[in-house]
Amino acid sequence: MPLVNENHNQKRVIYETDADRQRQREAISYLARATNTQVIETERLAGWDYEMVRDSTVVAIVEVKCRECNRSTYSTYMVSQAKAVRLREIAKAKGVAGGLLVCWKDGEIGWFRIDSTDPARWVVEQGGRIDRNDPLDIEQVVHFNISLFRFINKSTGSFYKEAK
Repeated sequence: MPLVNENHNQKRVIYETDADRQRQREAISYLARATNTQVIETERLAGWDYEMVRDSTVVAIVEVKCRECNRSTYSTYMVSQAKAVRLREIAKAKGVAGGLLVCWKDGEIGWFRIDSTDPARWVVEQGGRIDRNDPLDIEQVVHFNISLFRFINKSTGSFYKEAK
């Protein structure tokens, strides 16, 4: 049964499962290898999923999303505008990198630094998912072009950019 977050004005169902968290742990391990960092998992509902640490110092906060579609299914990655704004603002306030790590169904893993983007240039629209019949899933969302992501080669642990 999904959890309920009562910290907001409205009750919000938490759909994230233990299996989802396990997939996130696997994805973040590739980012840790690529950036030579250690990972600290945050508590649920912290606003981001992991902190990346190097030499005992937090260098990044990361929101991890595992999608049930292939990377090539859509030309953009869609995320809640509220989540994107919060992640960017917290990263900037802490003076660390803030990013989205996305793991797609086909095994591709992409990293996007949201802290270095200008929200005035974001593509924002009303959207969200309709498959759960949850009216709170429909909100302002941001579309980030997939070409903005750096991808992680799982074999070598190195980053690469998609050829245009």
